[in-house]
Amino acid sequence: MGTKYRDADFAASGEKCVPPFSAIDYRRYAVECVRLAQATSDPVDKARLRDMAETFSGLAGKKRAKGSR
Repeated sequence: MGTKYRDADFAASGEKCVPPFSAIDYRRYAVECVRLAQATSDPVDKARLRDMAETFSGLAGKKRAKGSR
């Protein structure tokens, strides 16, 4: 059974909220995933990192489309 948090509960706990990532952040993560994929010889890790890079690139595109850097 999972715990559900409401915004007020989260804020009351004293935890800090993480600001949303920018398109630039997502692009950096994509580039880093590509770099790691090129550096690894494990085909499973390489494929996973390439998938992650594609996902981050897609998120960067969505952020740019919404007008966020």
